[in-house]
Amino acid sequence: MGVFIMRKNGKKILIWIIPVILLIAVISFVVYFATRSSQPAALPTQEAAESNAAATPGSTSSANVKPTVSSAVTPNVSTTAEPSVSSTAEPTVSSTAKPTVSSTAKPTVSSTAEPTLVPTASSTKDADYDSSGNTQIFLNDAGSTVKNNNGGVKIASNGNVYITKAGEYDVSGSFTNKSIIVEMAESDKATLNLQGVSITSSVGAPIDILSGDKVEISAINGTKNTITDNRSSGSDATGGAIQSCVDLEIKGKGSLTVISKYNNGIDTNDDLEIKNLTLKVTAPNNALKGNDSVTVESGNITTISTMGDGIKTTNYDVSDTGKQRGIVTILDGMVTIYAACDGVDAAYDAVISGGNVAIYTASYSEYSENVTSTSATAADVVVNPGVSSRRRPGGMGGGMGGGMSEGNPDAVDYSCKGVKAVNSVKISGGTVSVKSYDDSLHAGNVDVSGGTLTLYCNDDAIHGDNTVNISAGKINIQKSYEGVEAPVINFKGGTTHITASDDAMNANASNSSLNISGGVIYFNAGGDGIDSNHSVVMSGGVVLAQGPSNGGNGVIDYDRSFTFRGGLLLVTGANGMNQKPSAASGNTVIAKNISTNTNSYITLTVDGEVTAVIKITKNSQSYCVAAYNNTSYGSSGSVSVTTSTSVSLTDGLYYVK
Repeated sequence: MGVFIMRKNGKKILIWIIPVILLIAVISFVVYFATRSSQPAALPTQEAAESNAAATPGSTSSANVKPTVSSAVTPNVSTTAEPSVSSTAEPTVSSTAKPTVSSTAKPTVSSTAEPTLVPTASSTKDADYDSSGNTQIFLNDAGSTVKNNNGGVKIASNGNVYITKAGEYDVSGSFTNKSIIVEMAESDKATLNLQGVSITSSVGAPIDILSGDKVEISAINGTKNTITDNRSSGSDATGGAIQSCVDLEIKGKGSLTVISKYNNGIDTNDDLEIKNLTLKVTAPNNALKGNDSVTVESGNITTISTMGDGIKTTNYDVSDTGKQRGIVTILDGMVTIYAACDGVDAAYDAVISGGNVAIYTASYSEYSENVTSTSATAADVVVNPGVSSRRRPGGMGGGMGGGMSEGNPDAVDYSCKGVKAVNSVKISGGTVSVKSYDDSLHAGNVDVSGGTLTLYCNDDAIHGDNTVNISAGKINIQKSYEGVEAPVINFKGGTTHITASDDAMNANASNSSLNISGGVIYFNAGGDGIDSNHSVVMSGGVVLAQGPSNGGNGVIDYDRSFTFRGGLLLVTGANGMNQKPSAASGNTVIAKNISTNTNSYITLTVDGEVTAVIKITKNSQSYCVAAYNNTSYGSSGSVSVTTSTSVSLTDGLYYVK
């Protein structure tokens, strides 16, 4: 190391020349090699960078770089692969090729090129994604947007919104001729929270659920939501405004209006559940259709079918897990059904255990329209005044036929029943009101064990192909052709009032039986009153009745036997077919001719006490039968006709001790 001292103008300047030079050299050497080792071998050109971005859908590295996708590649929308479609080809939807929904095929949309899915934030999670919050979808004709995307929402180039993974999605806004399409893994569940949504489409189902395990659609409290399917209806129409290939639950405390001009309103291949919300569905065919089941748990539900059934199931087998398919269940809620054909059409059972259910079919529905059937044997029938129609049994989807009772002047060749089931109709509670052009309740077996029923119909009020059991509840049949009809009829309890233009109760098979063991029955029959093609057994209960005014029918009509073993019977009708029961030991039977008019009363007095009274409301009631159990009512009885009575009459019609 060298040190030099130089003097200039009297000052000394100390210069450390050699140390400084060496230090500078070392620093330069280190910086040079450190910089060289941190750089790539070659920098990419701008063209290469754009090409790389185009090959990676969902890249957000440059807001001005968009992906380039070959038009020869067909998209496959799933949770593992994003659709790839020509960005210049919009989907082509034929007005005659409609989405197909069935238990074996998913809905398809005819198209030569499917829409490109825009790979912005829609294809990856938002940078500020919060797993504790819902993904938000804002529908807009100018371009829908997504916030807090969980990676499962994609916006297609034609505006359709795809949901491809499980999650909870808050949906608001509106758009037209676009759809929300759900296509998830088979194990995924998703919830769509509708927060003021309006979707109208003429090119596809407004909400189309293609795959997943279960989807819930919730109308959020305080919001009004409308789904409208404006596609043209036709004979090949399938699916509906909201259509699903998986289990579907419609719920919430808001309101949802579904309008379909195409086919069904809400349609799922599997189970359909409805609860809490205010729901109104209008459709030309079935308003609510769940192939496997439909369950109404609660809510205010109105269904309008202008040419089909109100609520319908189609499958009737047992699932792999042992679940019986085809059941329609109403547990609670306000349910109002307007249907051109059947109100409820269940492929297996129809079950009502609560709620307030009102059903109007055919001409009793103000919304029924003309329907064209493909059946070559169908006859023209009047559905509404001035409206002539041809229908297939069970509406546009087929089903159990109509075939009203022979001799019924109002008979039609299509099914427009109130509640219909292939296996059983079971009513255990609630308030049920039916105005039907066909039977009010119809099934293989009908079981009423509770509830309040008001039935008004042009055919049978209660019809069982096998058995009718009435054990409890209150039934008021205000109008019917025949009141209760089945091969086997069992009255075990409850209160039943029947008004029938023909038979009040008819056990209609050669080996049939009519059994009365409990309850109170009052009927007013234009034809036979108690009618059995085989036998009648009464062992309890009370029967009070007015029968026919025509002697060609009888208030009691049986082919083999009528055995009276207990209870109380007081019936009257026209002279002609005068039959009476045989009294078993410990019972008394009285039969006599009487003279009445519409201002008189028939009174049964037993042991000096008024036991039963019938007010006469029709002419020609001139034959009377009374029967009673001696232990329950007394041993010495008589029947008299009076112009007044001192007892208070139930519904102004009858009295029973």
